[in-house]
Amino acid sequence: MSKPMNISNLPPAARNAIATVRRVRKLSAPYLPTICRVLLVSTFVEDGVRILFEMRHQVDFLTHEYMLPGFIATFMLLINIVVSFLAVVFILGRKKIARGAYENYAAYALIACIAYQQILYGRHSPIGSGNVGFLVRNLCLSGSLLLITCQTRMASGRSALPMGLLDGQTDKKTTVSYLQLASRILLVLLAIEFSFTMGTVGTVLTLPVILAVLVGYQLEISGGILLILYLAHNIIQSAFWSVSGSYVSQIMQYEFFQTVSIMGGLLLLILTGPGEFSVDELRSRKAF
Repeated sequence: MSKPMNISNLPPAARNAIATVRRVRKLSAPYLPTICRVLLVSTFVEDGVRILFEMRHQVDFLTHEYMLPGFIATFMLLINIVVSFLAVVFILGRKKIARGAYENYAAYALIACIAYQQILYGRHSPIGSGNVGFLVRNLCLSGSLLLITCQTRMASGRSALPMGLLDGQTDKKTTVSYLQLASRILLVLLAIEFSFTMGTVGTVLTLPVILAVLVGYQLEISGGILLILYLAHNIIQSAFWSVSGSYVSQIMQYEFFQTVSIMGGLLLLILTGPGEFSVDELRSRKAF
């Protein structure tokens, strides 16, 4: 986690805002890691439950689109559900299950489930923003899960990435900073997609927040504002409970929980900090 930014040289309003955020963060600190994980895995739980109730339609899609025998399509779907549910349990259990020994593998398993969905459904995106939006969302989730594996590996004394990737080229802190930068970029891409559905005024008001998160400027504040924007947009645009048509409602429900999971990834990024490739880090260095 990045060291706190020196706020003594900031304007009073900014100092007060950041101080308030830090107080709230300190009070909720014991619960935030669990909250991040609950939000992050919510889309996998929703997707698994929905597929169980729509198994026949899912099998029909796979048999029609990929010419798979029905029993193979059913087996693939069941395996995906079992793997994702087990991974969710291990991620939520953290240190309570086998002292967290399987948390890494659980995150990798969920990344594999995301890749599986992208391969099978990427050409026929189930969401309103189309194939590109589906890909961006999946990349956001994968990046957030990779941050979890990175934290877990470093806590156990191992290299930040599996197979020693980037070892010898960068130190552990720099490797994490690369992941934090990648997560910021991906999360901003999704925010840009959101901003164009908010009208001219909404876009103008949202772009400064997007830019601040992208460059890592006062991430505690800008990331928090972006979280609120995500929540507001999600409730307005993906209110599946207010739609009567079953198919449209299911698509909106999928979008809603995917956005909730991405909010969990953004919250995780705020907790880990913007990293050394950020304005906050540069300002912190100059302050000392």
